[in-house]
Amino acid sequence: MGIYTLSGTTKNFGQQDAATAKSLAARLLSLDHALPFHNPQKLAAARATVAQNHRIFGELFGSHVLQGTGAQMIEAYRTFLEASRREASAGNDEPEDDARSGLRLAPDESFPAGFAARQEVRLVHHPVKSAVFLVDYEALEDAHRTPPDDAPDPGAAVLRGYLEDDQIPCFILEDLADRHPDTVDELYQVALARPGFSWHDDGQALLRTYKPAPIHHADLPRIAMVPVSLSEAYQSLT
Repeated sequence: MGIYTLSGTTKNFGQQDAATAKSLAARLLSLDHALPFHNPQKLAAARATVAQNHRIFGELFGSHVLQGTGAQMIEAYRTFLEASRREASAGNDEPEDDARSGLRLAPDESFPAGFAARQEVRLVHHPVKSAVFLVDYEALEDAHRTPPDDAPDPGAAVLRGYLEDDQIPCFILEDLADRHPDTVDELYQVALARPGFSWHDDGQALLRTYKPAPIHHADLPRIAMVPVSLSEAYQSLT
């Protein structure tokens, strides 16, 4: 279609046509989640934003991987959001009373029910894919070390859950596969009931099948690059 960007679409229409324009843009976005990144300027801006946030995360915590209870990881994430927002707004003469707290940036309802009570949660920040919360990661890693005997095994179920969750970036599974080359094939064969599966030959195709474009493309940042109103219009379609 030769579409260059979605970000300015609604600005080309009058106020009376805004709802129609947003609906059209949202439908285009549903066809290709990576569409805004066809604009080189937006892609560069997104990469720069994530790289800056990656630096801030590391400076705050001394690591890009944190582990603790769900409540602790929520608090760490909110601290990170506050620090990122402060740096992004530095020099913008923003009124002090307009500063948003971490709680406002990541309200309780933005996390799944019971998440705060989880005992083992991992928070990872990636230089391209941004922040991701991981639950049951230890069980997934154990399944890579020692593949389960059958598909109903909890370790196999966790792997399927990580594959089916379109919010979990591919690098999580790719890293585990790289660290367990001798057992990864057996794990996927059992968990997916695919006896001939080979991570080397079939892994990337599998990830493309399960993950949306911004997730399975290694060089695309996982960050919103469309207006809030357009994001809301898109969410109404799903």
